[in-house]
Amino acid sequence: MKAYRFLTISIFLAALIATMTGCKYDVADPQWDKPAAAGATPAITGVNPAQAVAGVNKITITGNNFADSLSNNIVYFDNVSATIVGGSATSLTVLRPNIVGDATTIKVVCTGALVVAKYNPYKVTSVMNKFVSTAAQIDAIEIDKSENLYFADRISSDIYQVTPSGSRKIVGNAGTIVNDMKFAPSGKLLIVSQGTSEIDQLDITTGNRMPWVYLVSRLGFCDFDANGNFYVGGVNRSLYVVRPDTSRITVSGYNGDNIICLRVYNGYVYILTATSVIWRNQILNATGSLAAREKVLDLSGAGFPVSPQKIAFSASGLLYIASTDTVQRTVVTYDLSSAKLEPLYKGIIPSSTPVRFVWGTGNLFYLLTLTSDAKYDILRIDAGTTGAPYYGR
Repeated sequence: MKAYRFLTISIFLAALIATMTGCKYDVADPQWDKPAAAGATPAITGVNPAQAVAGVNKITITGNNFADSLSNNIVYFDNVSATIVGGSATSLTVLRPNIVGDATTIKVVCTGALVVAKYNPYKVTSVMNKFVSTAAQIDAIEIDKSENLYFADRISSDIYQVTPSGSRKIVGNAGTIVNDMKFAPSGKLLIVSQGTSEIDQLDITTGNRMPWVYLVSRLGFCDFDANGNFYVGGVNRSLYVVRPDTSRITVSGYNGDNIICLRVYNGYVYILTATSVIWRNQILNATGSLAAREKVLDLSGAGFPVSPQKIAFSASGLLYIASTDTVQRTVVTYDLSSAKLEPLYKGIIPSSTPVRFVWGTGNLFYLLTLTSDAKYDILRIDAGTTGAPYYGR
């Protein structure tokens, strides 16, 4: 009986084993056992321009197998990432990165690719340095024909000269808070006092200061034309023209406007008002007579920088606008012909409050800014192009 039971159990187990070994394990292979599909290998074939010299605001990298979606690409210059503003699978355009080097390595990292595309050496030159930094309150800056910088100290009223190499000395005293300064064709430094109607002239060699002209209202900002006529904007008042013989005329159309910047360019007087509108008056003759004003640009509209403070022109007519905008950044350029607006050196020029903007004798312009920690910095910036003439120098 026991033998019979043993035989029965043995036969059952043998049948069960045969059945199990004959079955197929019919399920899908686990995905984690399969290698991920590698993306196509990206490659950089060229960079335009060949070097990022001063004036270059965007850099285009050409190549193959970049990610179709811009967000799936990252561009580095050495270890500094660059902002991508456009591109495709064969081209990526980035803003100039905040780096300086003679032999940087450009790297393009694409999602899914196992290889990083590299290109080197690539030269990126310096475009900005902090020329003056001080806790003193600075109200006005000016440049002479030798590229010496002048600034006015609000508390002491001293006028400082700073040479291109950085040497500093006091050349005179304004006797008051200064709103603006401009060199006259005589070589004297004209000082527009803040909140008064007086304009003085300072001999920077001797330090002697004497009155030049009195007007009838509080004065703001000023500039010369090619014939030696002096234009000065009033604060909530008018625009005035002072001729070389100090006779003067009042220009209609600006009564009640707060003129916060004034610049002569290409036969016109350009005016920025506190309402963020740029106007201009054509200079009609050698004695400074002006045509009626015409609106050039309303910067209060969408897309323009918030709170524009100062304007300047390059020699080619490109308009530079300094503002307190923290999105488009401190300086933008605007082409009056094509209506093209671009930030200048975004991420390089610090976001701060611009106080004054003066172009030097060449490619350098000087931006006086008030920082978040209440310091005054004068930034020396290489625009890569010359500024429009300052006729008083």
